[in-house]
Amino acid sequence: MNNETCDAEALTYMIEVAPYDVAQTIAWMVNAGFNVTHQQGGTSVSFGDIVVEWERRSLRIKINRDRSPWFVDVAAPGLPYAPIDRLLTAKNDYPIVTTWEGPRPEQLPPGVTWTSVVSELIAWIEGGDRKDAIEDAVEEWGSAIRKHYGIDPQ
Repeated sequence: MNNETCDAEALTYMIEVAPYDVAQTIAWMVNAGFNVTHQQGGTSVSFGDIVVEWERRSLRIKINRDRSPWFVDVAAPGLPYAPIDRLLTAKNDYPIVTTWEGPRPEQLPPGVTWTSVVSELIAWIEGGDRKDAIEDAVEEWGSAIRKHYGIDPQ
């Protein structure tokens, strides 16, 4: 199978297998004017892994499923992708969670409904210069995770 065929199937496959909240987030992005810029994966890929990226102006969103859990990352203008838990920390002082009880959730971060959170984060990012707040939150998360795993240089 060539890459074009594989790529063309990724978004269709994603919509077919996505949990309701993920599918609703995809529908919101399409209605909000985001355009697909990259697709990869689908039924022909090991584990059914999928990555689809969207862009509107200079803001990018990436949804992927890696083996089982679903992830959403957002790249504010001029910044690399960051998981939404980091962005929620920047916006709302969302708690840093390095572990959770029970099995791994279907979508990450645990307990966060993407349908409302993604649109709120996009509005917040587009509402002003959020670069410093996002960079600080990403560093805060990185430090907490390194500390949790005992690799934080003291």
